[in-house]
This record gives sequence, C-alpha cells and structure tokens, in this order.
Amino acid sequence: MKTILSLCFSFVVILLQAQIAPGNICSDRDCLEEVLNIKLDDPLQPAPSEGYSNERTKHFKEAYLAFQGVKEKYAQNPKWQSKYSASQLGGKNCLRHYQLESYFGNEYIQNPAFKAFIDAQGVDGEQFKQLGFNSSRQGLNLEKRMSSQCPQALKKLDKKQGPNMEGVRIAYDKIGRDLGYFDEKGRPTQNFMAMEQERQNKAKEEQANAKPKKSTPKKLSKKKRIEQMKSQVAQLPTGTATQQKMNEASEDLISAASNLDKLDEDVNNAMSVVDDFLPQSVSLKEIIEDTGDSVDKLSTFKPKSPRPGLSDKLKKLSEQDKAISEEVKDIVNNGKKLKNKHDDTNQKIEETKGDLAAQNKAFEDLKRQLDDLAKTQEGLAEKLDHKPRKIIEELQGGVKDAAEKAEDLSNGLEEEVQEKDKLLEEIDALKKQKQALEDEFAALQKAADALAKKQKVLQEEVASTEKEVEDIQREEAAVGDLNKQLAALPSEPAMKKAISSCEEEMKKVFQSFGPLEETQTALKEKVPSLGPQPNQLLTKNANIASDLQNLTQGKYGAPLTGKTLEKANDLTEKLNATGVRIEALQGNLTRLQDKIGQIDEAVIDAKYAYNDQIQNVSPLQEQLTGFVREKTDLENRLKSAKGDIGDLAVEVNDFAGRFKLFEHAANCATLEKVKEKVGEIEAMQRATDQALETLKKDLNDAAQQETSLVAEVRALELVAEEEAQKAAALQVEETSLKKEFGEDLELQPVSKEEWTKGFEVERPYWKAVYHPDDEMVEGYKGRYFELSLKNASKNATILFPIGKYFMDKNAFNKQYGATLGSFVIEALYHLKNSEAGQVKLFVQGSADAVGSETFRGRMDSRYDYGIVDILPKLEEGERFAGMPEQIEIPASNFRNSHLPDLRASYLKEIISTYTDKFDPVLLEGVVTETEDAKKRNAAIYLFFPDSILADN
Repeated sequence: MKTILSLCFSFVVILLQAQIAPGNICSDRDCLEEVLNIKLDDPLQPAPSEGYSNERTKHFKEAYLAFQGVKEKYAQNPKWQSKYSASQLGGKNCLRHYQLESYFGNEYIQNPAFKAFIDAQGVDGEQFKQLGFNSSRQGLNLEKRMSSQCPQALKKLDKKQGPNMEGVRIAYDKIGRDLGYFDEKGRPTQNFMAMEQERQNKAKEEQANAKPKKSTPKKLSKKKRIEQMKSQVAQLPTGTATQQKMNEASEDLISAASNLDKLDEDVNNAMSVVDDFLPQSVSLKEIIEDTGDSVDKLSTFKPKSPRPGLSDKLKKLSEQDKAISEEVKDIVNNGKKLKNKHDDTNQKIEETKGDLAAQNKAFEDLKRQLDDLAKTQEGLAEKLDHKPRKIIEELQGGVKDAAEKAEDLSNGLEEEVQEKDKLLEEIDALKKQKQALEDEFAALQKAADALAKKQKVLQEEVASTEKEVEDIQREEAAVGDLNKQLAALPSEPAMKKAISSCEEEMKKVFQSFGPLEETQTALKEKVPSLGPQPNQLLTKNANIASDLQNLTQGKYGAPLTGKTLEKANDLTEKLNATGVRIEALQGNLTRLQDKIGQIDEAVIDAKYAYNDQIQNVSPLQEQLTGFVREKTDLENRLKSAKGDIGDLAVEVNDFAGRFKLFEHAANCATLEKVKEKVGEIEAMQRATDQALETLKKDLNDAAQQETSLVAEVRALELVAEEEAQKAAALQVEETSLKKEFGEDLELQPVSKEEWTKGFEVERPYWKAVYHPDDEMVEGYKGRYFELSLKNASKNATILFPIGKYFMDKNAFNKQYGATLGSFVIEALYHLKNSEAGQVKLFVQGSADAVGSETFRGRMDSRYDYGIVDILPKLEEGERFAGMPEQIEIPASNFRNSHLPDLRASYLKEIISTYTDKFDPVLLEGVVTETEDAKKRNAAIYLFFPDSILADN
C-alpha cells in the first residue's frame, strides 16, 4: 500500500513539475507572511477518547476565518490566480497556504460540525473538497522542490505552529478516496486520469490565451536577423562584471559566516554567565526577604521602660531594609529581562545562520546558471558564425530562450545581492545588540555586588539589635511574671474579711451541735414503740397460711380446682409477699437502730475536728500584718529592678508559697471538713427520721393487708364448698375415662373463664400458654394458646430424634395416650358442643440446624406424606395465611428443611386417631439457625374464636 501511494505521489509530482515555470521557487513574494501566524495545532485525526469535540471544531472555524481574511489580501490578484492555476507559486508562505487548505478539506469530509459550518457559508461542498485535494497535491510538489533548493526555508516553516507535511500526505490520500480518484489500495482511478488530462488541457489553454498578441513586425532579412541575434548574444551578462559581482557577494557571505560564528560563540558564553547569575540574584532576594522579616518583627517591639537609642536604631533598620528590597526586585527583574533578550538574540542568530546558508545556496545556483548561460552564449556565437542561415529559426528560438534566462539571472542576482546586504546589516545589528547586552550585564553584576555588601552590613546590624531586644524581653518578662505573682495574691482588706468570715463560720458551726444532739434523742425515743410489731404480724401471717393450706388440700372433701384454685394460689402469693415484706420491715428496723448508733459516733468526731480548727484561727490577724509589710517591700524593689534579678525572684517565690498557706488557713479551708461532717450528720438524721416514719406506715399497711387476707380466705372457703358439689357430678365422666386410659387419670376441666382471661392453663398431662397475637392465622381472630403435651412421666416435651419425623405408634400411645384423652375432655368440658366444634388445633413442625447442608432422608412407607397442605408464612412477623397451599416432599433424599412439615404431618395423623373433636391444621414449619435438640419438635396452637369467649 505504501509503495502504491509513493508511486501515486511521484506521478503527481511529475505532472506538476512539467508545468512549473523556471524561476526561484524559494522566494516568498507570492503569499503574505501573515498566513504563518494562523494557529492550527490540532492533529489531522483526533484521539478516539477525544473525538470531534466542540473545542476542536472551534479551532478549525477560527483558523478558517483567519485564513480567509489573509487570503483576500493576495489571492484576488489576477497574476496570482494565473500562477496558482499553473502551479507556479513558491516560497514557505505559499506552502503554508497549501497546508491549511489541505487540512480544511480533510476536516470537511470527517467532522460533521465543521462541514455544517462550511456549508452555512454558502460554499459548494464538492468544490471545497476539490480545493483541498488540489492544494495537498501542489503542496507536496512544492515541498519536494524546496527541499532540494532551499531546505532552510522548510526548517523555518517547521518552527511555526501549524499543519505539517506528513498530515498533508495523509489528507491527499483521504480526500482523493472521497472524490473517487483513488481506489481502496490507493491506485489512481479513471476519474483521476480524466481530471488530470482536463487540468492540463485547461492550463495549456490559459497559457495560450495569456500570451499577448503582438503586431506583426516588419520582416527583416536573414542577414539583418543574424546581425541582430549576434548583438543580443554578445550583450548577454556573462562577463567579468557579473562574475565579479557574484564573487564579491560570496566573499561577503564568507566573512559574514565567520563573524556570525564568532558572534554566536560570544552570545552563548554570555548566556552561560547570565544563567549562573539568575539563581544567585534569586538567592540574594530570598536572603533579603528573610532579613526583612526579622526587621518587621523588631519594629513591633515596644519596651515597657524607656530604652535610649533603640527606637532610632529600629527606624533606621526599617528604612535600609525597604531600600534594599526595592533594589533587589529591580536586579531580579532586570536579570530575567536580560535572559529573555539573550534568548531572542540567540534565536535571531540561528535564524540568520539559516538565512545565510540559504543565501549561499542561492548564489551557488546563480553561479551554475551563469556558467550554463556562458556555455549557451559560446555555443550560439559559434553557430551564428558558421552557416547560421540554414538554422536561423532554430537560432532565433535559442537566442530568445537565452535572453529570457539572462533576464532571470540578472533579476535573481539583484535580488540575492539585496538579500545579502540585508543579512550583513542584520549581523551588524546583532553585534551591537550583543555588546549592549554585555554592557547591561556588567552594570547589573556591579549593582548586585554592591547590594550584597549592603545586605551583609544590614544583616549584622539586625542580628546585633535582635540580641539586644531579646535581652530586654527576657528581663521584662521575668519582672512582669514576678509582679503578676504578687498581684495575684489577695489584698489586705480581702484577707481581713476572710479571717472575720472564718471566725463567724466557727460560731455557726459550734451553734449547730446543740440541734444535732436534740435530734438524736428524739430518734432514739421512736424505736421502742415499733419493736414488737413485726413479730406480731409474722405470727398472724402463719395462722392465715395454715388455714389456706387446709382449704387448698381439700377441706371439703376434694382439692380446689379451676378458678377457685387460681384464687387460692393468688391468696397464697399475696400472703407470701406480705410475709416477705414484714420480714424486710423487721430487718429495716434493725438497720435503723444501728444507723442511730453510727450517727452518735459521727457527732463526737465532728466536735474533735472543730476543736482542732479553733487552734489554727487564733493567730491569723497578727500574721497578716507581717505579710502585708513584706509584700510592699518586694513590690518596691521590683519597680527599680534591672539586670540579673535571680535572688529577688527566689524571695518572691518563697513569699508567695508562704502566703498561700496563710490564705488557706484564713479561708477556713479545714473548717469545710467540719461543716461537711455536720451536713452529713444532719442528712443522716433526716433520712433516719423519714425511714422510721415510713417503717411505721408500712407496718400499719401490713396489718391491714393481713386483715383483708383473712376476709378473702373466708370467702374462698364458701366457693370451695360449692365446687365440691360440682365435682361429684364430674366423677361419673372420669370413671368412664379411667377404664380406657388407666385408674390414675384424674380430670380437671378448664373453665371458660380460664380460657378467656388466663395466660397459662396447666394440667397434669398438658399445659397451655397464651400467645399474644390475636390473629396469628388470617381469618381466625380470637385467643391462641401454645400447647405442651406431657408424656407418661409428666415431662412437657415431644422431641424427635435427629433426622426423624415419626415415632413408633405403640410407644407414642404408651407415652401420650392418657395426655390426649384427658386434654380433649378437660379443654372442652365447659364448652357447648356447638362451641367445641369451632375450636381449632394448629400444628407447626420445627428442626434445628444439624445437617442443614448435608442431610438426606428417605420417607417411611407407613408415614408417606408426599403431598402436604400447609398455611404458608406471611412476610410480617410470625403470621400465616388463611388459605392453604400444597407442597410436595420427595420420597427420597428429602432435606433437613422438609423435616418440620413432615413432623407436623405425623402429629396431625396421631392426634386424629385419638379424637374426632379436632382436625389439626398444618402451619409452615421452621428451621432454626443453631443446633438445639429442643427444636426437633412440633408446636401445637389451641385457638378459641372471639364468639365463644365473648360472654366471659
């Protein structure tokens, strides 16, 4: 592919070269230099992550509008248009012109936003793409010719920001494909060939039309025409004058090159010195700024006592620092400016070197043209001297061609001489600029050296002043601290007041001892009247308990049952609670007696502490006078203190320590402990007195409770007598059940009131505990009880072995037969038949976490529960839906999660064989997250609708 493209480019270049007229293609006269200032740095193809962003489109729009503005200034000229059509434009400015048009055409075919912008300008899209294609082709041709004749001009172009030639090559191929000039492999198509032929025909036609029509001159004889041609050949500029002019220009360029190399070396050396100077100037600036910070800090210092000369010294330092700071700023800024000037000069030298090389190349080309012209002149002269008449037409064309080349040579030589003179002027200007830079740097270095000396002197003065200020600050701080220490001590009036207050507090404390002792006497008198009451109440409580026990055990022929038994139990609990309370009150009385003895001891301790305090307060007034005199002396000595005050500081610290101890005594600090003891004693007395009153009230309340309990026991005896009569009637039913379940079975029917209000109903073979949810199953609202069935040993448990969901029926009958028989009679005895039919049993199986991941079971054929109807669990809490769902359990390899529903199914079958009163309903089972053998069971819920229990 690359080879095909290379051939295609070569083909295009050959076609174009045939049309470019002779002349200096390196000249920049055809297009304005302003076109080089148009910025277009975006790549020909954006990165995939960026795409054709708004920012990229904006850049292309701005570049296009700027290009159109510059292009209008030169592209409207008919002569320019003619050269453009004939591919005769030259120079780096026109090469940039081609590059931009090539990039615009490429962006048009790939960026929809830019295409819309161009279309909105009223530009024909196909013509716009054709323009981009033509410019890319002409640009590639021009680049090739300039690279051989004036490569320096291409280097100058590369320094400018903008499109590059590699992008032009890519654009040439991409736009050509879009126009149909190249196929997918990059080979020219018939369209391309036709377009090329049409373009060449048009170029020839334009050239033909462009030739001015001359009036037919008078026809000369051959002799005259030959003489005229000899004269023209003889006048061709190939003589010594032209050669000398070229040699002089070449010598000037050689001398200029030597001067330029020397100038380049000198500027580089100067730049190295400036580069070394810049960090030194910055470092000097930083040092000066640090010194300035120190000066600013010193200027804020205000001595507490007059310090002659210090204020003037600080003011002088501030003025010097300000002046030096301004000077160093100028030096740093001038150094940076000088560096920029050197960079500019160096860049100009490099550009001038390039121009000089191009100039040498141009003169070499002119020399070759001169040599060629001299040879042509010699050949024409020889032909004109030997039989010219036979080839007169040929000679006439040759002379004309030589004349045109001579004219081009003369014009080219004149232009290059002018360019050479400009270069020499530029080099002279650079020499002067270099000298000016050296002079400027010398002055800058001198100023920096002088400033460094000033800075050193200032720094020494600042350091000296800082030490002076630090000494003063330490001295003032020490004196100030000592003054603060003395000032912080309480004044003489305050201490006198404190001593007087202490004496008054002593009196008050002494006066408080009398009431304490009186209160103690009153407390001791209250205790004897309460002493016998607890024992009397405990004796009465024991008598009531004996009567209640006789009643419970069957005073009227049979033990209490049902509500009566519940009432008896309540009375027993009340009686026990009353007994416990009386015993506690008896213990409270004993503790209060001990507390009164402790208070007696505390009063004695407080009196001893008071006597110790009296001894500390007596000498305080005399001690105060001495402390005031000593403090005044120290304050006076501090006012005039200067220099070393170490000994004075020791005296002040010693005085402050002794005064603190004196202040502690004057403020009756130790008396606070005595006052605290008195306060504690008063609080204990109040608490003890209140406790005695509470105890008296509690004993009276206990006596009243026992009187009430006697009345309740008497009422219960009447109820028990009535129930004994009912029990005789129940005996008949019990006898019938005994024949089936054994002689040791005794029925204890549950009253409707127990089911209505009770929270726990227990019988020898079963227990029912109230469940708080009144609608555990949707549509079944009422009272729920969780039922625990006891085995033959009367242990409330039905547990399945690990991984099992059934038990042997004979074993079950032996263990739970009497349980189910008595439960049905006792639970429903006091209900009507219509009511008993509404009572429901719900069964929910469970399993623990053992084998949750590994267990696999096989269903027993005797208890095959492959299809099970259950009430599914609801999302909210422990509730279940009212409508059943069928679940299928595999006969083999059932999991631990199936055990709960299998166990519930087994229990449902067992219960149904013992009674037709219930048809148990299954609830969705549960597997706990822990290993617990007690969870390998099935819970039974007994349900009573609200309609049955409403009348209770």
